[in-house]
Amino acid sequence: RRRAGSARRVPVPPRRWAGPSARARFHLIEGGPALAHVDADTRVAIGRPFFELLHGLGRDAGERWLAGPAEALGRRDGVDLPARFA
Repeated sequence: RRRAGSARRVPVPPRRWAGPSARARFHLIEGGPALAHVDADTRVAIGRPFFELLHGLGRDAGERWLAGPAEALGRRDGVDLPARFA
């Protein structure tokens, strides 16, 4: 594989499964900690304030992720899916 703007080859780690997903790199931004304080009743809430809350929480989680494990982007998986969902 080639990086954008680079002629250098980037090694691709071996996968434990085959098919098109074998070439994909997977990453995970956890929502659990950010949503822990949200009541279960909000799962049926439909309204702008709730969606704005979710938007803000998601943006904050994304910014924290970009400041940390995002260095894996384009290099390796950020999450081990078989271990995570076994």
